[in-house]
Amino acid sequence: MTALPQDAVTDLKTRIAELEQRLQAREAENARLQDQTREALEWQAATAEILASISASITDPAPVFDTILDNLLRLFGTRFAAVFLLRDGMLHAAGLKGEPGFEGLARHYPIALDERLLLGKTILSGRALQIAPIMGNPEATPGTQEIAREFGYDAIIAVPMLREGGAIGVLATAHRDPIAFTQKQMELATSFADQAVIAIENARLFDEVQAKTRDLEESLQQQTATADVLKVISSSPGELEPVFRSMLENAVSICDAKFGNLFLVDGETARWRAGMGTPPKLVEFFTQTEWFRPTAGSHLDRVIRTKQVSHTSDDTAEAVVGAAARLGGARSTVCVPMVKDDALAGAIFIYRTEVRPFTDKQIDLLKNFAAQAVIAIENARLLTELRQRTDDLSESLQQQTATADVLKVISRSAFDLQAVLETLIKSAVELSGANRGSIFLREEDVFPLKAASSTTPEFLQYWAANPPRAGRGSATSRVIASGKVEIIPDVLDDPKMQIPAGSL
Repeated sequence: MTALPQDAVTDLKTRIAELEQRLQAREAENARLQDQTREALEWQAATAEILASISASITDPAPVFDTILDNLLRLFGTRFAAVFLLRDGMLHAAGLKGEPGFEGLARHYPIALDERLLLGKTILSGRALQIAPIMGNPEATPGTQEIAREFGYDAIIAVPMLREGGAIGVLATAHRDPIAFTQKQMELATSFADQAVIAIENARLFDEVQAKTRDLEESLQQQTATADVLKVISSSPGELEPVFRSMLENAVSICDAKFGNLFLVDGETARWRAGMGTPPKLVEFFTQTEWFRPTAGSHLDRVIRTKQVSHTSDDTAEAVVGAAARLGGARSTVCVPMVKDDALAGAIFIYRTEVRPFTDKQIDLLKNFAAQAVIAIENARLLTELRQRTDDLSESLQQQTATADVLKVISRSAFDLQAVLETLIKSAVELSGANRGSIFLREEDVFPLKAASSTTPEFLQYWAANPPRAGRGSATSRVIASGKVEIIPDVLDDPKMQIPAGSL
């Protein structure tokens, strides 16, 4: 076997070495990409876990804090992680997790907000900050270095928890070694801080609602009623009857009223639109005419003039005793305006048949329903407009398509008039939703049938034997005589029409 020349061997070894280097580089790149993918999946899983915790802990942010801190420790490999909240100029430890012994860190809190400390700088600047290393670092105060030495960490990151442009707290975590946190880690920690704010905001909003409703069971009923109405609005887009019924049903029930009415208003006139428990005589009175002008001085008249709530203890003692008192036995009454863009859209009434004025909270509930009624009316209007636009676009598209079809026939049938006429009448019948159609063309004094669509043999035979002339006996004759469009709503009801058998 002949040995390879030395130069060839050297060249082969060089190429093998290059291939090995490329392979190693590719393996390294694959490993890097795998690490990035694994890291991204881990971060996504952590985010999903935190979001699930937020949805499950609307009333208390503490479980969310725990989930965030657990994920920080796991993903960053840090010694401890903590949530600090700012209250009355003091930083309080709201959550703390880490290796055994770190519980003692809580004894240093609360502390006053101090711009010399990392947490204070983070709060005041609204930016994520870090110190690495801590020991011997002039940016770390002696107190900061002392705590870091006590608990054995030498790098720390602090991320502000921002709400409406201001910091309400800070999220922090620390390494044992002086290892700087990466930009990606800072971004992930910032995302966790944002989620902590969501949990806090959820709890704050819930606490506000609870504070308002704690003393009165009716407040919870009001929330439930509002939710019911919103569900009806969302499930019945464009339909006002179910929304109005739901509003009145809830208003009458929760406010302990006897019955209720809803009116729509247009200028100085009103229309009874819905009722709940309304006495039949009162319904009959309100529906004598579709639109009516309210009695001067009545509740509805006052609301139309002022766009303000009208509330009386006893309708029968008013200067103007309204129909609800006369025909329905109403005593204590409240009427709330439905206002949109400073224009009155309607009014909601509820009535009691005893003298027992409605409370401010009950009136507020009615105002809320009035606002929702306006939303429902606006939704219905917008949906109607959208449907009309959709119908117009659909009709326009059909017309354009039909026109294109006719033009195609014309272009393909330059010398075939019959094909064009047949296409025209077929398209006209389809677009107008008619049952049949025909085209007559003038030949001297008569107008013989030239094309038809969806007709019967009798129809064709009749017009072949009786081509129309100018006159009033048929729609075709009328058009011939007048040279104008003729519309006949009902040919069978037109005394001037002569309708021989087969002509239709």
